[in-house]
Amino acid sequence: MLKQPKAQKIVQYIVLSVIILSITAILIPMDVSAYWDNLGGRPALVLTDEDENGDGATFLDEEGNPRSFIGDYTPVFNSIVNNPNYGDERNFVTALAIDQDIHGAWNSNTITAEDGKVYLVRIYVHNNNPNGEDATATDTKVAFSIPTVSGNQIEVGGWINSDNANAAQIYDDILFQAPDGRSFYLEYVYGSAMLYNNGFASSSGIGFPDDSIVTNASSGGALIGYEDFDGKIPGCFEYTQIVTIKVKVVYDHEFELDVKVRPAGTHDEFSESIDAKIGDRVEYQIQFTNNAANDIQENVIIRDVLPENMVYIANTTYLYNSNYKDGKQITPDGDLFDGGINIGSYEPNASGWVRFTTEVTDKSLEEGDNVLVNWAQGMVKATIHQDHAKTMVQKPKITHTIITGLLCVLLVLCLLAIIYLLLKLRHTPR
Repeated sequence: MLKQPKAQKIVQYIVLSVIILSITAILIPMDVSAYWDNLGGRPALVLTDEDENGDGATFLDEEGNPRSFIGDYTPVFNSIVNNPNYGDERNFVTALAIDQDIHGAWNSNTITAEDGKVYLVRIYVHNNNPNGEDATATDTKVAFSIPTVSGNQIEVGGWINSDNANAAQIYDDILFQAPDGRSFYLEYVYGSAMLYNNGFASSSGIGFPDDSIVTNASSGGALIGYEDFDGKIPGCFEYTQIVTIKVKVVYDHEFELDVKVRPAGTHDEFSESIDAKIGDRVEYQIQFTNNAANDIQENVIIRDVLPENMVYIANTTYLYNSNYKDGKQITPDGDLFDGGINIGSYEPNASGWVRFTTEVTDKSLEEGDNVLVNWAQGMVKATIHQDHAKTMVQKPKITHTIITGLLCVLLVLCLLAIIYLLLKLRHTPR
């Protein structure tokens, strides 16, 4: 028999469930439809011989054969089909509208997308190996994949990645669907990513340090963990993690916002991301377009939210549109990063651009790769749309810097030695 959490641990787990918005409340039966893993189908695990405290449980594989974890410390994520607190773990991406009762059932398959409504999307993360810290998953990351294109149905994908798990990568998704066939897109609510667990993210949870869980999905997303954002998740129920984000449904009948970036002082094409070094200047462009067929969009407000380690260069904000083809300097330009600036009114299909320059600094950059995400918002009356652009910055590691410095010192010493020898030979009597 395999040992499950003690009674007090089960109580802690139940308390956690209540604290974190009843995220692990009993769900309606869920149909597995979209799950995937890099193994091409990981074994399903069935929890048996379960008493009310979870003691004395065993695991069966999908063929009904006992699955022994004795002496096996390999992490296995989200493979239990009958988790008493959740249901089928393979269906680990679920959602509901934020105005719904979070104590009720979360939808695991299809969400009816209502215009302007905000939805909470969650990922359930459970290392099924019962061997606790001996079966700790490492470099565990979670990512949400949110398409940037419009459509009458959009899949939000969820990824769990771990370098030592079996399988190393698992996937599930949930479908947002228009009830009337109209086109819409999903807008991530920046800063909304939250982590909940029994460890450092207990009580009311903790926000992620940045939005890489969405903006860096192609590289695995964001680290999670039990005691820190360190990627370490021990095995068993007590170490379960919950990750949530918010997305907003926006139907294609109002306006569009597009944010791009390029190296400052160049005529390069603006793009969604660029590479830069500390001290480099980059130029951002925020484009507003009125997509309405007949309506004029009046008093358009543009606001920008600069990431940490990116500093605005004063007096570089310019507005371009049909009235200011050569650009008009916006003053005071600090308003762009506060309440926003009014860029005027726009006829159907008309556009306006706001451009400004920033500089990459090193206030809190980490060694290695850094992703600086600049968010912008466009506001017309009560409607807000947003978009982002990324600047990729690499900070040399200390060891590399030290070695480079030592090599430079050595080179200088060698040059001085050569000069000294040449001077000495010059003054030596022949």
